[in-house]
Order: sequence, then structure tokens, then C-alpha cells
Amino acid sequence: MMRNVLFMTLGLCFGSMPLLAQKKSNPIILTVEGEQVTKADFELVYNKNNNVNSNIEQKSPQEYMELFVNYKLKVKEAEELGLDTIPKYQKELAGYVKQLSDPYLVDNEFAESLVKEAYDRLQEDVRASHILIKVAEDASPKDTLVAYNSINEILIKAKGGQDFGELAMEYSQDPSAKQNKGDLGYFSALRMVYPFESAAFNTAVGDISNPVRTSYGYHIIKVVDKREAVGQIRAAHIMVAVKPDADPTAQQNAKSKIDEIYSQVMNGSDFSQLARTYSDDRGSKSRGGELPWFGSGRMVPEFEKAAFSLTNDGEVSEPIRTQYGWHIIKRLERKNTGTYEEEYEGLKRKVERDRRGQGSKQSLVTKLMEEYSVKEYPKNLAVFNTMLDSNYFNGQFKFSIDQTKGFTKPLFVINDKKFKGEKTTVSQSEFATYLESKSRRQKAVSIPIYVQEQYKAFRMEKMLTYEESILKIKYPEYRALVQEYRDGILLFELMDQKIWKKAVNDSAGLEAYYHEHQSDFMWGDRVEASIYTCNSEENLNKVQELLKAGADDSTVIAETNVTSQLGVDIRTGKFSKKDVTALSDAKWEKGTHVSKEGFTIVVISEVLAPQPKTLDEARGLVTSAYQNQLEKDWLANLRTTYTFSVNQEVLETVKPL
Repeated sequence: MMRNVLFMTLGLCFGSMPLLAQKKSNPIILTVEGEQVTKADFELVYNKNNNVNSNIEQKSPQEYMELFVNYKLKVKEAEELGLDTIPKYQKELAGYVKQLSDPYLVDNEFAESLVKEAYDRLQEDVRASHILIKVAEDASPKDTLVAYNSINEILIKAKGGQDFGELAMEYSQDPSAKQNKGDLGYFSALRMVYPFESAAFNTAVGDISNPVRTSYGYHIIKVVDKREAVGQIRAAHIMVAVKPDADPTAQQNAKSKIDEIYSQVMNGSDFSQLARTYSDDRGSKSRGGELPWFGSGRMVPEFEKAAFSLTNDGEVSEPIRTQYGWHIIKRLERKNTGTYEEEYEGLKRKVERDRRGQGSKQSLVTKLMEEYSVKEYPKNLAVFNTMLDSNYFNGQFKFSIDQTKGFTKPLFVINDKKFKGEKTTVSQSEFATYLESKSRRQKAVSIPIYVQEQYKAFRMEKMLTYEESILKIKYPEYRALVQEYRDGILLFELMDQKIWKKAVNDSAGLEAYYHEHQSDFMWGDRVEASIYTCNSEENLNKVQELLKAGADDSTVIAETNVTSQLGVDIRTGKFSKKDVTALSDAKWEKGTHVSKEGFTIVVISEVLAPQPKTLDEARGLVTSAYQNQLEKDWLANLRTTYTFSVNQEVLETVKPL
């Protein structure tokens, strides 16, 4: 979490300084240990971080320069400590650089077409059933043919009139087919693997697709229905968990409990409070049962059907059963798919993560070969057709020394005149090494066809590697991003060493800081109290009588929760008014206070005056404050350790945009 915060707060400061610094007309605004920063450099980062449209407090150039100096001093300290040479840091940076380079190594025009296709498909939901015959992606031609023939035989039976669901139960190797007869319910774009999705959307209602190959194997798909997309819904739910194979007593108890909760909802009780108190869904109960937005195919069919059947915001379903137990669903909000512009960024990220985006790499390579006037030499490739033998497909192949001596001719030449200004030759010897690395136990195939396929993969790898090597030259914004992440990771490691870990591990320093600043960590007015929340006025009166008679809490529960598990709920401890809604209506004095509106009894045993929190009670706040103090002291030290100077005359000419 701290790392993310660091990038957010400092990341924009790491702009393309080396590029701007080359402009001789830029006056120097800052010098740190001999490293000069131009006015243009500073204006770039200042205006990025001081954007009027951002949530960050606007600062004057003078105020921002103070922050900028601190940042530059921290980077200098990290470099002096050699943090940029640590293997762990270098590995992490390489991972980030890979992520940053990925968007530059695809054909964006091709990728845009995939985003538009996904958006168009999101306007429709498809309900389909399928039959799967499994076969691995790297299966031998023989095994692939066996699977293909099997799915074709099933297709003939399905098109001949045999029931698709029965065929799915008998033949499909999808484990769920035994229960759902291959029915996948409704789904929209980006819910299935791309070839499956395309076949489903391109097949008419009532028709069965031809065999479709995916990473799972071969499928045939019967499209049952198509409808206008239902969009997305935001809902809350209360769940009483019970397994499908639970004993009858557990089943009945769960049903009784959900019915009691439903009755409370129908009688006007607060849904979110009931969810917090009774729901067994740990992921949502603390949020009052609220779930993230979801659309077709995201939830189990019973839940999805019930949720989308609710016609108005605030409407609540009757209890429904799923494989997880019983649910009561409340519709909070519903929306249709937004405009293309509204949905674009989210769809783009999903397409990039999806395998459908891989085609954009080949499309980019095709364009790069034209851009760099790549010249290929097919005759030099053809020699490999006669050099591979049966050992290659046993995983034991190596080219002989005599063979590799002759591997000096080019397979293709990259003629990059614009960026590197030179030719790059990819030779036969490089392809020979590549082929050796791919030798493994596999089904023997036609060697010329195999060589051609491997050459295409090799050429793509080499072209993308070349393109990656010149990204910093070709795209200044990429160069700036890499610098940003480089410095960001350095600062994270530095802050972790100097501030965060030190504050956590320095127990003596933390305790001393706490004692010096106790008055900064105070409890407000509180009470020591027991809070009895009842589900009806009848139970409220019963609890009130029991308390008057001196009954303890265990007796109150035993006497009240005879026919219902919701009769009374008891909480005891120290509370402030903001902690418990019932206390906002209670008098702030010792004694018993009854709120018939919320069926709540508050028994205050003691009113607590404001007092300092203990270190354990305030540890998070104290640690944060201690970290701030450590950083303040550390920065003061850095400002005396390293030399820096600000050109005030130049700084005064910087104007916010």
C-alpha cells in the first residue's frame, strides 16, 4: 500500500528531465550535488502535480520547490547508498519496465478494433450450451485429430435431432455438464475465452456452431437465446450459509433463520444493519451486505435471476436458495452499458489482459517490418529443412560444430535509418540456437512446415526485442515513465529503511514519542455500557422487566431467544455516541435508557471523561505521527549533508498554468 501511495504522491515528479535538460536555452533553476535541473524540467513536474483538476492542494512555485528539493535529496541519498545496485531492486525495476513497454509492443490500431468489438458485443447477452472434448494446446497431431473427430461425431448427432442437453450429459468433458446439461446461462463479452465468445456471438439462436478450438479443447455451442444486455446491477444481500448436503436439521434452521430475517426486513428494519449482524458472507457483511457491480455471468444463475428480476431500486427479493445457502437480495442501483467513450478505458485494460490481444503483436511486427524495410533471405532459411532429423522430435537435437561454422548468412536485416541509424542483421546461427532450445519430445511433423512456423515465431521475438531496445529513443514519454518508476522504487526502498521500518521496529523511540505527545491522542466522551438490541417491542418490554429483576445477560438471552435467534443481541464495552446509533438518543448519564423506536435499551454503568488513549489503543496513529517526525528530522539532515542551490530569480519567473 505504501508503495502505491509513494508513486501517487511522487511519481509525477520523475519526468523526462534528461531530454529537456538538453535545451541550452533553459536556465538552471536547481543544482543538487552538481546535477542541474532546468526551469523547463521544473515547470513540467510542477504543472503536472499542481493541476487545478487534481485533488492535490495547489501550491505556489516556491512551496513546490521545497518538496522538489526534498525529492531530489532523497534520490541522491538512495544512489549514494547503492540501492540502485541491489539485485532485488534491479529485478523489480525490470518487471515494471516490462509492464511499461508492453503497450508499445502491440498494434494499437488492431487493439482498438478489439475494444470496439467488445463494446458492440456488450450490447447483447447470449445464452448458450456447449459440449467439450478436451485436448491440450500442445497436443500431438494424432491426439488433436482424435479429439476433432470425436466432437464432429457429436455434432452430427446434435444436428440430426438428438437432444443437446442429453448429449452434453453423456459426452461432454466439462465437469459441470452432469448437473447443468452444458447450459452456461447468459453471458456477454469478455466472460468467455475469445474463440468461444466469437462463435457464440456469430451463431444464430437455435443453431449449433461448427467445432471451436480453445485452450481447453474442442467445443460445439448451441445458442439458446439472445437478448438485449441487462446491464449491471449493484445489490446488497444477506446470506445464511448452509451446504447443499447439510443434514435436515441444519437445512431447517437455516431456512427458519432467513425467514425471520426476511420478516424483519419486511417490517421496516434496516437492511444494512441486519446484514452486518446476521449475514454469513464475510466479504460483504461489514459493508452492510453491499456487493460490487455485476452483470451477466458473474453470479450463480439463481442469484443473478433474482437480482435482475427486481424492478426498482430499494426493492427486496424473497429468500432464494443457491449452492451457498439462502439469500435475501436488495437492489441498490442498476445501469446500462455506458457510451463507448465512458467504457473505453476499462474495456481497453480487459482486452489487453485477454488472450485476444495477442494478435496485435503479430500485426505490429508486420508494420515494423515495413517501417524498417526488413529484407528477408528465404534461401538462407531453406537450408534448415535438410538439417533437422528425427532426434529433433525426441528432444536430443544439437547442431554439429561443422554445421554451425557455416551459419553466418543473414535470415533478415533490419534497416533502421531513423532511430539507430544502422542495419541490424539476424543470422542463421541465432535461429539455430533458437531451434535447439525448442527441441523436445513431440510428434514428428513435416520438417519444412515446422521450420517455417518456428521461423515466424523467432522473427516476431527478434522484431519485438529490437523495438523494445529503441523505445527510449523512439518514444520520449516512455523514457520519462521508466525514469519515474526507477526513482519511485528507489525512494520506496529508502523510505522503508529510514522511516517506515524504523518507526515500527523502534519500540523505545515510539514509546518515548507517545509519552511526549500523549495529549495528541485522546479519547472523547465515552460510556461504559451494555446495549440490548431487540427485534420487537414485545421483546423490548421482556428484556426491560428482566433487567429490572436483576437478571444477568446469559439469563436475558435464554429467556428472550426462545423461539427466535433474533430476539435480543447484547454488546458490552466502551462506546462513544458515534460508535452506536442508539447512544445518539440516550442521555449521557448513568442509568437505563430505552429507545422504543429502535427497540434498544442502553444501560450506562459509567460515564468516562476524556482521557489519553493507551499506546496500544492509538498505536496506528502514534506510529504514523512518529514516522512523520522521523522524516522531518531526516530531511533536515539531508539538507546539511548534500549541497544544493535554488536560483531564486529563475524560480520567480515560473507561473502556474
